[in-house]
Amino acid sequence: MTGGGGAVAGAAVYASENEQVLYARDVRVRIRPQEREEYSANLTLKLSLQTASSSSSSGSGTRAVVPSSGALMITITDGRDPFFLYTLSLAESDYHTLKTEQRLLVDFQNFPKMITELVAECAHNGGSPPTGGQNMSVYLTVGESTVESTLSIIEANQFREITHLCLRMRKGTDEVLKHYLASKLSHFQQLSERLEETLCNTEKELRRVAAERQSQAEEINLMKAERCQLEQSMKAGHERELAELSERHAREIRDNHHTQLQESSAKAATEAQDKVVALENSLSSSSRKLEAALKELEEDKERYGSTSAEVKRLEKENYTLEKQLSEAGVSLALCKEQLAAKEELANKSKELLEQANQQKSSLEEQIQMYRTSLAQLEEKLSVSFKETTKGNEVIKKLQDQIKAYKSRVKGLKQVMKASAEPRTPSGPMVGSMLHQLMPVQVVLAVWHRTAQQCGFRDWSRRSS
Repeated sequence: MTGGGGAVAGAAVYASENEQVLYARDVRVRIRPQEREEYSANLTLKLSLQTASSSSSSGSGTRAVVPSSGALMITITDGRDPFFLYTLSLAESDYHTLKTEQRLLVDFQNFPKMITELVAECAHNGGSPPTGGQNMSVYLTVGESTVESTLSIIEANQFREITHLCLRMRKGTDEVLKHYLASKLSHFQQLSERLEETLCNTEKELRRVAAERQSQAEEINLMKAERCQLEQSMKAGHERELAELSERHAREIRDNHHTQLQESSAKAATEAQDKVVALENSLSSSSRKLEAALKELEEDKERYGSTSAEVKRLEKENYTLEKQLSEAGVSLALCKEQLAAKEELANKSKELLEQANQQKSSLEEQIQMYRTSLAQLEEKLSVSFKETTKGNEVIKKLQDQIKAYKSRVKGLKQVMKASAEPRTPSGPMVGSMLHQLMPVQVVLAVWHRTAQQCGFRDWSRRSS
């Protein structure tokens, strides 16, 4: 497995102040849409650690869209489509659920390093299907909703496909896309400012180098002129001194004696020798000065050559920066147009949301009215229940009284049967019995009427 920790190359990286980028480069990803055939595309995959922010959970140990403190942020984008954005934020508290579900063997501190190595190996393989042996690839399964997309790292061999890791990705919402496009726009603006500043500094450096080159050329020409003048003056001086010595020597030979001529010749020869030595010393010092001047001239030529190469390199960099600046300007204009379209869509969504809020408020008012009616009905039901309980108590008392009256009637019947001989009861006895039974009939009538009013018809029939 190839190590890829800390690789940041091949893609434009947008990093905030509280973000530590672990891996960011273009990776060959095999995309699996629901209603299309599988295809491959070069997408920018960025792995980073968030140091400070808040996060929102999206189920199964994953978090999306909003970073959290100490969370691993995974972002997938497409440089050709600014609206292609899938994000995932995995916090340490949610990693334990993911570790249990997918039976992972590393802790949260080592998980970013392991996933970085897996993605780096997938980038090294290039996402091509296996031709023989094993091959690691990144797959992005795109769902219809914002929470049904998954990012999988799959190892394929000649026998089967083995899924090493499967993460739920969240498609970028309007708010997240606005934030992403705004950060991208800010990045391009900063890049444009830096390129303009670099271009300005490069032009200043180019002007300075040209001025130094011109001044060095003038110095070289001046040194050449001084050298020629020095050589001519030295040559003329030597010729003049030699002519003077020859003339004086010939004059002395003509005027003086042979001995004097010898002495004067020796003396003149000595003086001439001294002058020759002095001239040779002067010539050697002039030669040394000339060699130093030639050496400085060679150094100036080398410096001039390196300066020319540096000027050419700066001109090439200037051309590259101007080209990048023009491309950034085109991309910036495209981003501005897309951002304007998104803002228009957001305004329409806001109007629809306001209409939905109005409907919601009207529904809440109806619900409040229904709740008020329900409270009134519950209050009536409570009153009815209390009256029913009271009626049950009255019925129980009436039943007890009826049982007592029935026992009394039974006792009277027994007394009548227990008389010594059958005889027709006298008028006073019958009157007293009717008088005793009258309250029982009244009570029964009252009990039946109460039972019918309270809805206890079955009880009244059963008691009668």
